[in-house]
Amino acid sequence: MSDTTNLAAATTGTPLYSHVHSMLYTTLPAAILSLILYTFLGIQHTDSTYSSATVNRIMTVLSKSFDIQIICIIPLLLLLILSFLKLHVMIAMSVTLIVSILFAVVIQDVPFSLFESCVVSGYLSHSGYFLVDEILSRGGIAASVSSISIVYFSAAMGGALQACRILDVFKDTLLRLIHSGTSLVLSTLAFCYLMVCITGNQMLGIVIPGIALTPLYDRLHISRWVLSRSLEDASTIGVPLIPWSAAFAFISSTLDADMSYIPYAFLCYLVPMFSVLYAVTGLAVWHTENKVDKPT
Repeated sequence: MSDTTNLAAATTGTPLYSHVHSMLYTTLPAAILSLILYTFLGIQHTDSTYSSATVNRIMTVLSKSFDIQIICIIPLLLLLILSFLKLHVMIAMSVTLIVSILFAVVIQDVPFSLFESCVVSGYLSHSGYFLVDEILSRGGIAASVSSISIVYFSAAMGGALQACRILDVFKDTLLRLIHSGTSLVLSTLAFCYLMVCITGNQMLGIVIPGIALTPLYDRLHISRWVLSRSLEDASTIGVPLIPWSAAFAFISSTLDADMSYIPYAFLCYLVPMFSVLYAVTGLAVWHTENKVDKPT
């Protein structure tokens, strides 16, 4: 479902589920450590002055706006099961979408005619509580136009750089400096962070480095699984740390937080740390023989 996950896999020519499998090596241990750290901080800073009024109000508004039942989790479980079975992403998403619509019509009494507007402009919440409405009112094709435009723009920029042989000069320079998988992965992370810092956009941080570095991974017989994972480890995970990025704006506006949350974004630091660890030790850095999509 993630746009950056699909983009990273498509840019590097990596099968989607292979890319997801590769990302587990960095994101899963980082997520576990982050959960432990947040639990520790929560225990240290919880006191009797905490008020649950906001949480209770959100729960009350949601219960009045929707018929919340345990069976409503079935579409999510279905998507997870189909993904685990490695069905084609279009089939998995289509089946889940149809089941979700049926659940919305039968359980939530949503008129079928409403889905057309939801597809175009997204769901609009009218609960009367601004916090709930702000969180739930989103989605639709219109909301994806900016992301799609950035993808096209970045692909066009990458194609122009390639046609002008600028990327060839860049690749030749890197080839003289890079002689191992370790230096290649570290260079990938650095390149992605540079693009994200300059543009503030994770899409550009994925597409341009992906286009530029794919031939280097092939030439050094490093699996593209490693490249696609590294692109997300730096660009997708790192962009919330950039104050001028859309991700930072979304987080700060939704949570009413300023830059003070950045030191506590543990996942954004731990994921690239695991990526660097694997690059140095050679763990989860797969090598290929002739075929770039079959790591050994």
